[in-house]
Amino acid sequence: MKLYVGRHLGKRKLKKRLGVRTMRALSRVPLLKPGDVIHTCEGVNRVITTFEPEWRTIGRREVIVDVEILANGGYHSYVHCCEYPPPSVERIKEYWRWWGTPEGRERAAHWGMDGTIRILNAIEAGEELFDERGIPTARYEQLRRGT
Repeated sequence: MKLYVGRHLGKRKLKKRLGVRTMRALSRVPLLKPGDVIHTCEGVNRVITTFEPEWRTIGRREVIVDVEILANGGYHSYVHCCEYPPPSVERIKEYWRWWGTPEGRERAAHWGMDGTIRILNAIEAGEELFDERGIPTARYEQLRRGT
């Protein structure tokens, strides 16, 4: 997938308009395809179901500025909240253990994140909530929803 179509817009101008961070993230977009695993802002890995590029006109070219990803029922912005390649299961568990610190528990309580506290308690109790690719199990989804 090309990041832009049309004429009269060089890579230097594109980087100036979009920024270095966005360009770095978008450089990995051609590698993605449905079925790949990405790390989302939920703190877990998800399987990409579909994705839709978000185009914007800059000069006389159409440029991809972000990619909306549908992964297991939730939409995610590739540039703003996704990470590719996805981290290991241990790194995901480290993230969830941070919520067990006094600061993490205080934030979760302040924001009303009851699901986060339930997930954290299950991880501390030794439950396996992620498969070998870091994708949440059905038990994780139950704890997140509170059912």
